[in-house]
Amino acid sequence: MYNVFDMFEIPEDEIRQQAAKDSVTHFASGVAVVRDDKILIVRRVPDDFMGGIWELPGGGIDDGETFANGVARELLEETGLKVTTTIGVFDGFDYQTPRKPKVRQVNVLVVVEPGEVILEPTEHDAHLWITSEDIDGLQETTDQMRTCLRDAFAALRT
Repeated sequence: MYNVFDMFEIPEDEIRQQAAKDSVTHFASGVAVVRDDKILIVRRVPDDFMGGIWELPGGGIDDGETFANGVARELLEETGLKVTTTIGVFDGFDYQTPRKPKVRQVNVLVVVEPGEVILEPTEHDAHLWITSEDIDGLQETTDQMRTCLRDAFAALRT
């Protein structure tokens, strides 16, 4: 169990109810880690699904797991960083994978304990702390992720 101090409570019931109406079968997290007015992004290893793209850290929310615990677990597994505070939720998106027909990514803005990023080498091979001005210069990312990053910075400003 991952203990997360929620300054902002994730509206999980509302998100799950809407997802059921939309026939969503799985959930994933996108975790926008804030440090010094920058947001952490990670690059997928080349031989993985969508290899080489920059994205927010995160991943699947397990069955029976709360969003807050899934966010904290995924971030710790992928970066070694521990969530201290959830400060907001911002627009996510739906996607599919070869094994999951409809996944809804729930994006969360968080603050973490001080510490260095330690990547899980089977998932990501590099990380960057970016500003909102850096988004358009990212060559290897998707338009969906660019929008997601813009939304993260907009959420940070509010």
